[in-house]
Amino acid sequence: SNLYLLHRQFDKALQTARTGMQYKPLDFLKIYEVNCLLLSGHFDEALKKAQSIKTEKVTHSYYPDMPFGQVFGEELIFYREQYGIDHPDIDRFMEALK
Repeated sequence: SNLYLLHRQFDKALQTARTGMQYKPLDFLKIYEVNCLLLSGHFDEALKKAQSIKTEKVTHSYYPDMPFGQVFGEELIFYREQYGIDHPDIDRFMEALK
């Protein structure tokens, strides 16, 4: 998923994340799913999925005990700053997720 994300192939990143979750629903796959839905233009679906898990704690050591709602934003900021991936709905998404 990350490789597709880096190449701005958001639909493929989303598909890969969903395929991976069939085998093991890892926290980062959940993050990729929501963020790639948003980046590929599926705002409402991304928001619905994000809201359903936003208060759950992430178990990955990179974001220890942070809720998914906060991590979605951290990752989107990382995409913007590190990869130059910016999307007009990111700020609206984060505001709606609060």
